[in-house]
Amino acid sequence: MSTTIFPRLFPAADAGYITLPAAVVEARVAYDRICTETYTEPETHYDVLDRVVAETVTAVQAGTPLPGCGAVDDARRAEQVATDQAEVLRKAVETLAVRVRSSVNANEVMTRHLQPAHTEVVKQLTAALGVVAAHHASGTSVLLASQKVRAAEASIDGLVERYTAVRQAKVDLDIFCHYAPGLDVDGEFAEVRNPEDVWQRTEHRNFNAGTPPWPRTPTRARLAWFLTHGCEVWLPTPTEQDARFSAVYATQIEAAAHQRHMGSAIGVG
Repeated sequence: MSTTIFPRLFPAADAGYITLPAAVVEARVAYDRICTETYTEPETHYDVLDRVVAETVTAVQAGTPLPGCGAVDDARRAEQVATDQAEVLRKAVETLAVRVRSSVNANEVMTRHLQPAHTEVVKQLTAALGVVAAHHASGTSVLLASQKVRAAEASIDGLVERYTAVRQAKVDLDIFCHYAPGLDVDGEFAEVRNPEDVWQRTEHRNFNAGTPPWPRTPTRARLAWFLTHGCEVWLPTPTEQDARFSAVYATQIEAAAHQRHMGSAIGVG
């Protein structure tokens, strides 16, 4: 299956981490089908011409009838047909690629497919990390861990991979469908709904340049920190993300708007 279009979204679906709307699947199948179509490169008319020249020389030496140039004309026609076939396939690929992109309704994919998948994997991660954390807190040797603990530990890496793939699939919507927030441009509320509860900051700018209390990597350690410190891990739509930004920074936004208004009033005066 192709991954050149939506290189994060489609692999997540191929891995079974998410589902996709039937219209998207159908458009992609058609695109994949055209991408497997090939045509046979014909012998060039130059090669045929060389061969006819050699045959002509042989015929002259043998005193037999000359072969004629019909084969060269046929080769030229075959080359043109091949060129036309290549152009048809190229344009068909472009047309079907556009149809694939057009079939993706970002909000539908997000709310009906990515968000449910994200909710489910976070639920499973919360349970697995909780079981493992409880075992470690008990001070019991790993060698004496129960089957439940061992199963939970064994599942975490796969769940983290799934979690990452689901979130990366959303990146494709940001890039190719222009499905990104307009206010929370630093992504302060992209992964956690309530970062302000665990990281008190004086301003909202340069969020990614700061040093948060949670580990940025690896993903497992970051998620474990989130899930044990009351963080609400989510995958918001741009509207939800901007709404949260506006709610948390309502005072600052109002002050900035007031300053702009005052500046405009002074300018008019």
